[in-house]
Amino acid sequence: MLAMGARTRRFTSLATGSSKATAVVVCAVMLLAGCGGSGGSATEADAPVIRGEVAGDGGSTVTAPGYPPAPTIVAGANKITVTVAPGTSGGTPTSYEVYALRYDVATKSYSTPRFCTVSGASGSCEVTGLTPGKMKASASATNTAGSSGYGSWSAWAWVETAPGTPPAPTVVAGTAKVTATVAAGTSGGTPATYTVKAYAVDGTEAGTCTVTGSSGFCEVSPLTAGSTYTVKATAKNTAGDSGESGASSPVTVPATVPGTPPAPTVVAGTAKVTATVAAGTSG
Repeated sequence: MLAMGARTRRFTSLATGSSKATAVVVCAVMLLAGCGGSGGSATEADAPVIRGEVAGDGGSTVTAPGYPPAPTIVAGANKITVTVAPGTSGGTPTSYEVYALRYDVATKSYSTPRFCTVSGASGSCEVTGLTPGKMKASASATNTAGSSGYGSWSAWAWVETAPGTPPAPTVVAGTAKVTATVAAGTSGGTPATYTVKAYAVDGTEAGTCTVTGSSGFCEVSPLTAGSTYTVKATAKNTAGDSGESGASSPVTVPATVPGTPPAPTVVAGTAKVTATVAAGTSG
């Protein structure tokens, strides 16, 4: 930075016997005071900004965002995914802070709030490490002009843990079918459904059925009479699938009951008759 004395000496050296030079000195002093003019040497990088020279974006203005609408949330395995969008008024957001609350139905209380951040005018973020319960979320939009404050709450979403592996089903064989009964495992979340599969003795899949609810039964059919099968089950809920259970005890589908045969044909002989029979057309 040039000292004031150096600048004064430079300007004073111009004042040698002419009014024109004196005017230059006066103008230069005004320049140092920020009163007008422009210019200066390339070495004067720290010279004051002259009135009328605007630094920045040329005078454009940014408006703080309006309140964003209620976010949408999707529950997953011990997490929620929150999606946000800008409001219908105010400036364009550059980021959002998402505020999430969990409500414990058993204790009827709220847990410590959790947060996640979205960068950009819209998008999604995840709040992870949650325990089962119901969640809701709100969002605040921000840009360089300020923040909107938190908008409306989302709808509730249930956070669950994927079910643990269920025990092996119990199975009863019937005509061309097996009936499998399933129950929840001792760990994990509550099952919403089960997929039940029957396997032939060589390990090939022979058929499936579905149980709705935390326990119950369903039938796998049609199966081949006289063949032996085992059954396995997989539990499901909104958080994901369990592992497949162990195999049930093997069961054999009974042979089909014969259909009614046609009337025998009879030939009489000495002190006897000879009857000829044939299989029915069903069974």
